[in-house]
Amino acid sequence: VKPNSPTALKNEIIAAQENKTSAKVSENGSDIHHTEKWVTQEQMNACEMAIEKAQTTMDKASITEKEIALAIAELALATETFNTAKKDGTYGLEQSIPEVEGGE
Repeated sequence: VKPNSPTALKNEIIAAQENKTSAKVSENGSDIHHTEKWVTQEQMNACEMAIEKAQTTMDKASITEKEIALAIAELALATETFNTAKKDGTYGLEQSIPEVEGGE
């Protein structure tokens, strides 16, 4: 697959869509199990908008290598930002940490 080909862009879109499902939306993570990842609605919206923008570029009747390269770069940046924003949920942590009584 050539780096700036429509196939490369399509593959990046598919990867971003799959990555988007790796996190759930939450306000603070307290409703997300501690073994799962979460992001805010704003962060999820930014990821979805980047995917939609790349898809719009992909759907154009005529597309240049420069447009493809730009779409891939923008999608990569959005994916990196999304991945950085992912946090571990906190639900269930209190049940999995044994309490120590006494202090001895």
